[in-house]
Amino acid sequence: MKKAAEILCATFPDGDVYRAGGDEFMVIVMGMDEEMVEERRKRPTNASHSSDFYAVGKAIFQDNLMFLRTFQSFCRLYG
Repeated sequence: MKKAAEILCATFPDGDVYRAGGDEFMVIVMGMDEEMVEERRKRPTNASHSSDFYAVGKAIFQDNLMFLRTFQSFCRLYG
């Protein structure tokens, strides 16, 4: 778990990393489009190794209200 958080923090130093529950994490980064997120996600970090395995899902929001509603739903689900 600690290693996963280290990798996320190294990959998205300008974002906020949250443990959502169990082995799930979320990263909130403002001002990035999908291409920027993908480029960053594919970039190797000093914290990651070729044997690391993880699944990735993403949501890109252009609308702050839609993000807020989705985040509130997530909090109700996992809160």
